[in-house]
Amino acid sequence: MNNLLILENYLKLKNTKLLLEVGCNQGLTTQNLSKIKKLRLLAIDENQFHLNIAKKKLAKNNKVQFKKIDFFKIKNKKKFDIILFREFFNIFTYNKNIKILKKSEKILNSKGIVILIDFYRSVIIRSKLIRFLIKSKELTKNQNKFLKSPKDYKKYFNDRKWEVKIINKDLLNQHISFKSRILEMIFPVKYTLIATKKK
Repeated sequence: MNNLLILENYLKLKNTKLLLEVGCNQGLTTQNLSKIKKLRLLAIDENQFHLNIAKKKLAKNNKVQFKKIDFFKIKNKKKFDIILFREFFNIFTYNKNIKILKKSEKILNSKGIVILIDFYRSVIIRSKLIRFLIKSKELTKNQNKFLKSPKDYKKYFNDRKWEVKIINKDLLNQHISFKSRILEMIFPVKYTLIATKKK
């Protein structure tokens, strides 16, 4: 069973659901998600250039909408069934990540799902590269708790009575090179966390 089917099984989609993809970039993950039959997608990003590329890739797909908007400016009355963050949390500080999750809770339907796909912090070279690229001392200082391991995410959601499942691989890696996929099988560096609201 391929990873996309594994994700689809975890989502248990009986009816069509609306998924918000945060930080869709140039639409590679969006393309993968659009293959799941019972999903409609709103893919957002703040980079218009990236959005234009993504729109071209999915121009004929009527299941997907794109929007240039800051995640925090989405109105709370707008409700989603699923919110996806892929390679997103390792960029920000601990406090920013908490704000992102609190905002997610406000715009999710009852029994909504948050999906986090990211790297373990133990991937030292990648962590250092990210810190260098965004030139952030604050990131180095605040990266200690939230990004240490998926267990920290699990505790966050469990404290809020969410059901949590962690899979030690990236379930949306269809666009990744074959060599990278083999490397991940030998030495897992990523995880997919699926958190479901109980109410």
